[in-house]
Amino acid sequence: DFDIWLDKTLEKADAEVDMEFLQRIDAHIIWTSMLDQPMTSQEANRVMTSLLRLKAKCHANPQAFNKMISAISRTTFFNPANGGLHTYLSAEGCFDFDLVQEFLLAVHSVDKSLLEIVFPFLQQVADVRSVRSKQMKECLFGFLRQSITVTSTSASRFTAWNDLPLVPTGDELGCELRQSSGKEWSPTEMTASLPVVHLTGKYDSADQYLDTYFRLLREDCFAALKTGVQNMLHNELDIRDMNVYLNVRLVALEAQTNASHNDSGGKGISFGLRLKPVKRILDWDRTQDLMFGNLLCITTDGTFNEPLWATVHNRDLLKPKGLLLVEPCADIDGSDMAQFIIRMKHATPATTVMVESPAYYKAYQPVLRRLQRMSSADMPFQEEIVACDPHAHNPPAYLDEDALLFEDEDVQATTHITMNAACVLKDPSSADTKTRQSPPPSLKALTQDRRELKSFTKHKERLVQKQYTGDKPLSDVLSLLRDPDSPLCLDSSQRLALAHALTHRVSTVQGPPGTGKTYIGIKLVQLLLTVSTLERKTFLLLTYKNHALDEFLLACNKFMNVVRVGGRSDSEELQKCNVKELRSKTKHSQSFFNHRSAVQKSSVELYEAAEHLSGATRFSVDCFIEHSSPLQILRLLL
Repeated sequence: DFDIWLDKTLEKADAEVDMEFLQRIDAHIIWTSMLDQPMTSQEANRVMTSLLRLKAKCHANPQAFNKMISAISRTTFFNPANGGLHTYLSAEGCFDFDLVQEFLLAVHSVDKSLLEIVFPFLQQVADVRSVRSKQMKECLFGFLRQSITVTSTSASRFTAWNDLPLVPTGDELGCELRQSSGKEWSPTEMTASLPVVHLTGKYDSADQYLDTYFRLLREDCFAALKTGVQNMLHNELDIRDMNVYLNVRLVALEAQTNASHNDSGGKGISFGLRLKPVKRILDWDRTQDLMFGNLLCITTDGTFNEPLWATVHNRDLLKPKGLLLVEPCADIDGSDMAQFIIRMKHATPATTVMVESPAYYKAYQPVLRRLQRMSSADMPFQEEIVACDPHAHNPPAYLDEDALLFEDEDVQATTHITMNAACVLKDPSSADTKTRQSPPPSLKALTQDRRELKSFTKHKERLVQKQYTGDKPLSDVLSLLRDPDSPLCLDSSQRLALAHALTHRVSTVQGPPGTGKTYIGIKLVQLLLTVSTLERKTFLLLTYKNHALDEFLLACNKFMNVVRVGGRSDSEELQKCNVKELRSKTKHSQSFFNHRSAVQKSSVELYEAAEHLSGATRFSVDCFIEHSSPLQILRLLL
């Protein structure tokens, strides 16, 4: 009955085919029941032929054919182990390559996610000896072109923050928005929907907190780029605001041999672009343009509706060969090796433009990625920075819960937690170094009184120093910090800041320059070094500026061992504390030096071999396509 119905359906004119019936569930049941049955090679051939003829009949209503394919894609016919299509491809006689190619392309065109169903059969076809390599490669490039069909990606305020691509989409650049609405684009259009930081009060949830800071940091990274693109499209761009490169062409590929490609969209391949900077570059060795890791946005039609994204991999060849090596950006769906090759290969240089992000992407990308991968349930310090609960008293790990009892502003602690407060006490032996003139006779009595008061103060300071020198209970040290009359080398606000920092997991000390923020940090480290319950006395210090880091470490270097990570330090004293310097002075056994010598010798040989082969790692795009095996092209589809 099915065969009779199918023959009649295919014999009918286009207008007479019952499209409504083809989309109904009973038609799908008929097809799936037949394709779930074992079949011969001839029957499989007839199924593919019939479906392709049916597709031609449905050209006016492709939705009917698409629904049919979606229904039968789960049948046994597509089982790569023993289905009907596998049987047809495994037959002893030569199968019809054109039929198989057309059929698989038709299935894949319905939904790109069906590639996982089509892929095993492409591998099976590629393994057949009778199929010519050139013929198979043409087939696979057809799938590649079909796979990279660009779809408009939306990134509106309704898109969940952890679903947003790290780089902007076409509509975020404002191009599609401007063309579809006919309105002039302004930077405030996309920023108007951005969340606002809560200056006071709490956030509703950790998810809202992460959403707020992720979107704001992302906007901070790309705002200048989006504004620059729009200004360029309106011929209003100042070339000092954004670097633009014209006549961009893909001319070569290079196999990377010395890097990890887990975060690369190029799968170990970098692409050589030839380009023409709008702004003249006098010395490529000194310029900050096209720095490693920075983001590049490429349009092949001059509109930026469907941008290609890449990052700078190496600019060393710009000066000798005029070649920039880039990698497809792995931080957006669809921006991969296959899309880059196909679209750039068929692009017209005259309309292909590349712009460089004014903000250094490599500085933002790790933070954005880490925020997006963070689970709201695993976010630390939620009570302090999300709930903003002023009454939340969560002590640090070195102050266990049994040891502390918080009641209003008072802190009571058991005596087994001790601390040495000597670093915050005034030194009674320190002399007043200020030059004083002899007082007039009328003021001698007042001066005598002041001397007596000063003598009494010094005596009190000696008593307090004697009382608090050595390990004392934490409660006593905190009482000392909170006593406004205690002789400490701190003012009233510094005392309270230090007491708060010692008893809370999160503490913020802020103030204008010169109020002692760095000084408080140093005293905090000195106190923490003496806490009896702190097992590992190792501290991590992060600063925004190198100068602030040097200032803090120079002070700490007087009473503890410090290790500075990173360069750009102006201090000769801290150069000795640099991690690289310390590593070079680490004592090792003779066996270590023997192994290191062998490794260095091998490294020299490998470097010489790599230099010899460096020319073989670069090849033209046409050479890549010609000499790639079908299996290598298949991997591009994955």
